[in-house]
Amino acid sequence: MKVRFKHLRLTCKESEEFIDLDHHISFFHGQISAGKSSIARLIDYCLGGNIENTPAIKQELVSAELMGNFNKSDIIFERKYPSNQIQVTWIDKEGKKYSVLAPKEPNNTPIWGEDVYNLSDLIFNFLGLSPLKVRRSKSDPGSPLIRLSFRDFMWYCYLDQDNLDSSFYKLEDQFRKLKSRDVMKFIVGYYNEKLNGLEIQLEKIKKVRLTKKETIKQIISFVNEYGFKSVKEIEDEMQKITNCVNQWTKKIQDQESIYLENTHFVDELRDQLRDMDIVFDKETQIKKDLEYKIDIEKSLESEMISSKFKMARHETASHILSGVKFEICPECGLSITPQQPLNEDVCPLCKNKKIDNKNSSLSKFKPMYDEINSKITELGESIKRHEEAYKKQLSIIEELKEEKLTLDKKLNIELKSYDSAYITRIRELERNIATNQEKYRNIEKIYIYLKSIDDLRVEVKTLEVELDNLENEIKNERSGLTNAQNIITEIQDFLLETLTIIKVPGLSKEDQIEINLKTWIPSIFPQGEKSLKWDFYNAGSGGKKTLLNVSYALSIHKITEKFNLPLPTFLIIDTPMKNIGEEINQEIFKSFYSFLYKLAEEEMLNTQFIIIDKEFIPPESKKLDVHERLMTPDKDENPPLFKYYRGP
Repeated sequence: MKVRFKHLRLTCKESEEFIDLDHHISFFHGQISAGKSSIARLIDYCLGGNIENTPAIKQELVSAELMGNFNKSDIIFERKYPSNQIQVTWIDKEGKKYSVLAPKEPNNTPIWGEDVYNLSDLIFNFLGLSPLKVRRSKSDPGSPLIRLSFRDFMWYCYLDQDNLDSSFYKLEDQFRKLKSRDVMKFIVGYYNEKLNGLEIQLEKIKKVRLTKKETIKQIISFVNEYGFKSVKEIEDEMQKITNCVNQWTKKIQDQESIYLENTHFVDELRDQLRDMDIVFDKETQIKKDLEYKIDIEKSLESEMISSKFKMARHETASHILSGVKFEICPECGLSITPQQPLNEDVCPLCKNKKIDNKNSSLSKFKPMYDEINSKITELGESIKRHEEAYKKQLSIIEELKEEKLTLDKKLNIELKSYDSAYITRIRELERNIATNQEKYRNIEKIYIYLKSIDDLRVEVKTLEVELDNLENEIKNERSGLTNAQNIITEIQDFLLETLTIIKVPGLSKEDQIEINLKTWIPSIFPQGEKSLKWDFYNAGSGGKKTLLNVSYALSIHKITEKFNLPLPTFLIIDTPMKNIGEEINQEIFKSFYSFLYKLAEEEMLNTQFIIIDKEFIPPESKKLDVHERLMTPDKDENPPLFKYYRGP
């Protein structure tokens, strides 16, 4: 699941904040109450998570925008505060632009394609995966399937500060705990997309079989109520009714032939039909005009979305290149001769007076950006209005057709009803025909139902064979997932290596780690002694619990990258040194970050890290792409998340 975040843009009441994330490692550090943790929470918020309503967020946040690349598609997630819907705008691999409003919870109807019902389904669609489903009950193979969402995978990609030392393995919510374990099974290979598809197919066939069996019972009960015992009895009754209807129909035709010779065409109805033809042509032209307007507005909406992405990329480039000092002329490539000291307000390259952009609270592109967003919204509303008008126009045309058909029938009736005696005879015949035709239709239904029982029974047997084949295929697929244990062994070995390298107290290379495949909790066996085992829950120290959680997450991501397993390629850790004093445990600080930087440079090249901590320890290597930002609650040179805000 290739994911790369580019930037986070926050629209506040008095400013617009731009947080650059387009780096291998983004490190945010500094004092408390500066908004460091809010960066991680707002990324999660744009991806459908909840957010803590801190005073700053509650008072100042208007909306948040997260731009990223999901499986080579550029995507923008925009979420207003507070809202449970996310506006998702993207450009696919073919360069086509789209925008859709995605809810957190599934809709009754798809929001995109045939199987995308909410934001989670849409993200899976970007990543090239079908929505995943697992059994609600792990002990009942007949238990209904429930969805695994992208939020369940986020549990292993975002270690938030509040739960970092308390519930990484065990959620308070029993239902979510089971789904979290299902995610691990899917990641390591105990459960794959093919197996998921087979189980979904099995569930559908079971429902179809049950429906057909119930239908057979209902048909038998229905036929018995009418007293028919065989198909032959029904066929004889249907033929008898058909003969009677044919005789009455022939009498009506004879009467009509005589009558039409002595009657004239009704002029008034003819005029009405002629006028109706003119109205019908006008309404048809209106329909064509609406189709043309909808096509034009959709084309304009596509152009607006394209402009929106261009501005987003331009602002990202401007932000990255701001403050660059030129040592070589960008025009001719020659070294620039050092100049005499200039006024700090004059640019040393172009000699023009500098414009201070730092104090600007809003991006220079904000008005244009807002205008484009406004235009996209207006076009969307206009398209919706025209589409509604188009639907109404179709209804009008259909009504005109029905009215014309009614008038045609009325014309014929008027011609037939000129003589009362004629009407009496005809109506009596028609009443007999209608009564017997209705009787014929009812018997025909019984006939069809009775004949369909044999077909349904054959279909049920066919479905039962399909079910047996699918169950065998699922069984074979599960037995073929032999590589999962090798992956788990790799995670165990690397977790032990990680814990010893970062010098977690109470561990050594001679210890052993084993992951319980029911709970997915790793246990440590000192010197291999299982009787002395300890784990997260009896580690004692809060700092040690934090290190166990972070190391476990690192191990999972490292092994998933090594084997290209299905887990999003980013890891957000909010305060990995939580409960660990940086002065007393300076060695643990240095060991952890030295190990993290080494992993990022050598074995986790495709994993994007976003780290939030109290103190920044720079990497020794200059090749590693690390972006750091110091944040304080009240200093302008190192401002908080909302640079103008000074409060709790």
